[in-house]
Amino acid sequence: IKSDVEGFKRISDSLNLGSSTVAVARGAAEQVTDILTQIKGLIVQSQESNVDRTKIQTDIEQLTDQVDSIVNAAQFNGLNLVQGATGTVTFLASLDRDSAGTVTASSISVAAQSLETGAGGGLAALSSVDVS
Repeated sequence: IKSDVEGFKRISDSLNLGSSTVAVARGAAEQVTDILTQIKGLIVQSQESNVDRTKIQTDIEQLTDQVDSIVNAAQFNGLNLVQGATGTVTFLASLDRDSAGTVTASSISVAAQSLETGAGGGLAALSSVDVS
């Protein structure tokens, strides 16, 4: 029983780590979504005939830099789910014992996504937006 209790403690630690890591990535993704909405508004605004498109372009570039800043800072315990190469991160979720006493580990997998605006990033096309 002591070993089971210790195993459940480690599962709880793993789930807490996974939850925190995903929460940081989610927060970053929500911030990036808000910025993309602002950029969309600026692009729509640039379609007017009497606006300063150079100023709007500067604002878009600054918002793009903010996206990069958010993505670079979105790490928890050294793991960043919104930067770099995409892949899958696995967190231990449970230990299951069958009727014969065999224990198997179950895990939860989380797919990472690249929200970078640089070459090869998921938002790379954002760098090519030019309303001027």
